[in-house]
Amino acid sequence: MNGHQHLTIELPQPEAEFVQTYAKQNNLSIDTVIDRLIQGLKRMTTRRVDPVLQSMVGMLPPDTDVDEVRMQYLTEKYLKNDDLH
Repeated sequence: MNGHQHLTIELPQPEAEFVQTYAKQNNLSIDTVIDRLIQGLKRMTTRRVDPVLQSMVGMLPPDTDVDEVRMQYLTEKYLKNDDLH
């Protein structure tokens, strides 16, 4: 079978319609769309994580409001510096 395997998948109707429309709009076959998705997933799962980034994993508790922490950091960084001028 020349290195290919036939698969049948079931998708919810909105997702199936999306894939069909996407393929048509981009002049691709559905096989190509699915293959590109799989290749992207492979790259994501085999990419080596930068050691510095890996060292930061878990530094904040999972329930941390990251937007709030970011805003607090930016407020302290820029407003405290404004007090010096």
